[in-house]
Amino acid sequence: MSELKKLETTGYSSKLDEIAKNDTEVFLKVKLSGRRTFGEYEFEPKNGFAVHFGNHIDVLDLDKCDVYQLDQPQLNENQQIVVNDVKQDHENYGIPKFNAIHLAFTTYATGYYNDHLKNDEEFYQVLSTLIAWAQEQEEE
Repeated sequence: MSELKKLETTGYSSKLDEIAKNDTEVFLKVKLSGRRTFGEYEFEPKNGFAVHFGNHIDVLDLDKCDVYQLDQPQLNENQQIVVNDVKQDHENYGIPKFNAIHLAFTTYATGYYNDHLKNDEEFYQVLSTLIAWAQEQEEE
């Protein structure tokens, strides 16, 4: 699959008009916050979930769309501890995200996380999660 490219959507963009005319599929990044409808009433979606578009919340019928999730590794408890350490370094001490991730790499190389991570593969999964986190922060 080709890589997704973020489109500029603030203000007027003729690119969006072109996409709509060509019936091109686009992918929207939203957060699901829970089921809102069960189809109990006429015209109500059976699979309606609340979705967040920035500060706006709306109900989306998931039966009428394809839903994708980024293929992120599922971290075990010890991996999550390392991820949380790096995020706290950034949030509590103001360390830039890149530097915090670099510090985690250096710390891992010295053996500091030996009690938490069994092997390099587990650390690669931590790095992958941290990179995705840093990219998400940049988009917001």
